[in-house]
Amino acid sequence: MQPEKYSCRLFTCLSERGLAGISGAAGSVLVAAAMVLVAFQQVSAQEPTAGRVSLIIDEVEIASFSELVEISSTTHHVNRLTGFRLVQPQVECTAVLRRGVTTDDELWAWYQSVVGGVGGPLGKNAAIAILDRAGTPIVRFNLENAWPSQIEIGGFDAAGSTAIVTETVTLTCERITRAAP
Repeated sequence: MQPEKYSCRLFTCLSERGLAGISGAAGSVLVAAAMVLVAFQQVSAQEPTAGRVSLIIDEVEIASFSELVEISSTTHHVNRLTGFRLVQPQVECTAVLRRGVTTDDELWAWYQSVVGGVGGPLGKNAAIAILDRAGTPIVRFNLENAWPSQIEIGGFDAAGSTAIVTETVTLTCERITRAAP
């Protein structure tokens, strides 16, 4: 939308509310604020709305989540002494996902194999896909050599609460990259 169309729409809107006669600094601030609101509505109407989060391993969805709490990649520098001083980056990568508790125990079994150190390679190449309400991928994050490092169950109150019991899964990995959906 062109700026002159914004000002025409704003003037019409302000006139309808009896505010068109405001001038000076107050009028400029009012018009600027209204322009920001109109621009924000234009942009936010075009942004896709996330519907769910999918955890994918070997291109197969193994779990669906209602919430992506965070994806985090933090770099620390570690001094290593090997005959000479070398500063080497150390990266910590995690992804935290949340959903209502389900009867599916695939993630729990994977976590148990990590804790017990059994069952072949514990880290798996995974992906987190954020899907819109129609199920179309919006964005995808690839997790290299990921494993569940923490599972939390919470939200239950035996005193008659109707809250949904939630499962929060923390995946730790060696590297996170953003990929095309």
